[in-house]
Amino acid sequence: MGCAEGRWSEARRRGSDARSLCQPMPAILLAIGILANISSAGRAGAAVPCGEVALEIAMSSKLENRGLSKDGTFISLSGNPYNAYLYCAAPGSMSLRFLGPKPPVDDWYAFVSKTSSVLTKRHQRVIRLAAERCVSEASKSSHLIEISSAGFGVLCGSESGTPYFELVVTQRLKPPATEKP
Repeated sequence: MGCAEGRWSEARRRGSDARSLCQPMPAILLAIGILANISSAGRAGAAVPCGEVALEIAMSSKLENRGLSKDGTFISLSGNPYNAYLYCAAPGSMSLRFLGPKPPVDDWYAFVSKTSSVLTKRHQRVIRLAAERCVSEASKSSHLIEISSAGFGVLCGSESGTPYFELVVTQRLKPPATEKP
């Protein structure tokens, strides 16, 4: 699956081999950083190494772990027909980034919920409901939408006129005090 078209897709393509990776879209990267900082506050020692999580996700969904990006910001997990990108932005916080068809289809939601449940340790159905809600709300808006839940957050959006939807699931090791499970 390639990069989305439009403003977000002005991202350069890069990679270590002929199967190049898509560089993350700028708005989502900023959001990943914000979510990571919120998620990791006060839990610096709680992180599982990023490579171990990437291997666990790859094994659960029959994905190929393509290793760390050249700039060291993410690990590409390749599959057919979908891919995921694991970001380890801050200690105690990791995010999975997905590009999906627009409108998203059932097997894409199944892929997102299965891989994200490994990351967040939450039930697939809970993640799927949050992803569906995020996509539904984002489809009616030109803004990025964030859905918070106990233990994870979902951020999504799509630029009008593009054939792709972008979604990010970020683990939260400890829910914020104002959040109710």
